[in-house]
Amino acid sequence: DIFYNHVNIAIKPIIMHINLKGKTALVCGSTRGIGNGIAHSLAASEASIILTGRSAEQLTRVSAKLPNEGSHSFILLDQENKQSIKDAADRRIVAKL
Repeated sequence: DIFYNHVNIAIKPIIMHINLKGKTALVCGSTRGIGNGIAHSLAASEASIILTGRSAEQLTRVSAKLPNEGSHSFILLDQENKQSIKDAADRRIVAKL
């Protein structure tokens, strides 16, 4: 399968020949670039993904394109903002998609 990143460049995820069913992966920066590719590869291996990013809209859009839709969640997180990191850890806010 091929998916398109935020600038419509076709990307083919790396196929990992392992079964991660029942496992959960936290993927930082999952709305674009390397983080997005990692999220797709892990989801293709049946892992449940916790996506992180600054935009709920982008996180929702990425989640909808992942395999096993409905088994993923997200945390709003700005990795460059220490208070955002602290708030995410303190509140453990995870929105189920």
